[in-house]
Amino acid sequence: MNAARYISGGWRELKFEQGNSGNFIDHECIVPTNASVITIIPVSKILDATFYSFRPSWFRKWFRWPKYFSLQYTLMVGDRKYSVATVC
Repeated sequence: MNAARYISGGWRELKFEQGNSGNFIDHECIVPTNASVITIIPVSKILDATFYSFRPSWFRKWFRWPKYFSLQYTLMVGDRKYSVATVC
């Protein structure tokens, strides 16, 4: 599966699963309290086990130095909008 890619910036667009269909087509989603949503990041090869067990140190989080990637998204709670970045 190929992800849409913005070549000059190096970012990839995430798609969210629609229901439990296995189709990842939604560009945005509404997640009710105590619910979850699934998204995927396509890769070109199988990742090592270290990727799945990696937890960034406070140093990496503080200075925003990702080892693998940085996930940035907009979160809306009620009428308030928050920009969030997660270092992985």
